[in-house]
Amino acid sequence: MKVVLLENANLTSQLALSSRLISFARYLKSQGDEVTIICANKDSYIRDRIKIIGNNCSTYTPLGNLKYILKTSIILKKLGDIDIIHVFQPNLSALAPIFISRIKSKTKCKVVNDIRSLWIEMGIAKIELSMKKGRILQFLLYSIESMLLNQVDLHIFITKDHKRHYEKITKKKIPNSIIIPNAIDYKNFNLEKRIGNNERIIFGYIGSLQKLRGLEKIYSVFKKIKDVELHLYGSPEPGNLPENVKFFRYISYDEIPNILRKFDVGLVHVNNSSNYWYGLITNMDGYPRKILEYMGASLPILSSNQKVNKTACRECALFYDPYNITDIKEKIRTFRDNEGMRIKMGKKGNEILKQNYSYEIVGKKLRGFYKFLINSKLGSET
Repeated sequence: MKVVLLENANLTSQLALSSRLISFARYLKSQGDEVTIICANKDSYIRDRIKIIGNNCSTYTPLGNLKYILKTSIILKKLGDIDIIHVFQPNLSALAPIFISRIKSKTKCKVVNDIRSLWIEMGIAKIELSMKKGRILQFLLYSIESMLLNQVDLHIFITKDHKRHYEKITKKKIPNSIIIPNAIDYKNFNLEKRIGNNERIIFGYIGSLQKLRGLEKIYSVFKKIKDVELHLYGSPEPGNLPENVKFFRYISYDEIPNILRKFDVGLVHVNNSSNYWYGLITNMDGYPRKILEYMGASLPILSSNQKVNKTACRECALFYDPYNITDIKEKIRTFRDNEGMRIKMGKKGNEILKQNYSYEIVGKKLRGFYKFLINSKLGSET
């Protein structure tokens, strides 16, 4: 098969999406497929025998939309016959229907629309609109999105709740849709050797440290518990931390596997924020990659009790109510005092990842749907 992966973002080593695209492309390449990535990089180059073409433009402005459509169309034309174009969201924005129509009219390829996240709600949350204005913007953008439904050959959602949300907002049943969870490169995170602290149990957190996350409550709980530390990697740097809560720095994605070797337990914390849009995202937009990374490194997980976290973690985590300080304390102490349980949960998480969320497993499933599409055997819904 000749496959094009299309993402409107720069591929740099510090970003998780770089790993996602490259790892998936590597898998396709290992199966004998011809793979090209088109992204927003300035330059074009070859990486791991995968052709990466930069179109040096973005869809985040009206003019950027037009440039993106024109440049990407030219690149696709030069590539010749293509079997599959896999479009990763948030990739296209407002002029997506025009772009997809142009692709479909110029080629005989199949187009896959991969909706990795609630990207519309994420945008609204970041610009902090009033509820009324946010609702209006949500309606307008989903109205445009609904124009895509009959122009795309396959829609990919990350969870069933995500798909139901999409159908509820657009008021349309999504044709030709499948559920494909997040995945990571198992080989990068399958680390057996630990280099933790023998005196204290190290809980680790990698990710956003914005106030919206509600981590201040977690810091205050750790302050009251002996023989544990919480190590933070991310940004922005938080202030006024207790002695046993330590901020290190922002790290690139490539550094994460080695940092995880220092932890005894991985922390995933989300509170149902007073920000409506953020709360919606955190309850539906999974599986968080950090959960899969902890599982890959055989770390047990201490997680807030959102449904999507429970679905991903299963038996390899202890879950707490993010608003109940007593519950959080009990779960931290349980991990601190039970080394055997930590080891057992860590091994279980590694097994779950290997069997369900590695690129070898997810890639094989998705590649199978590619073949169905090319042979026109995919039903109205899967």
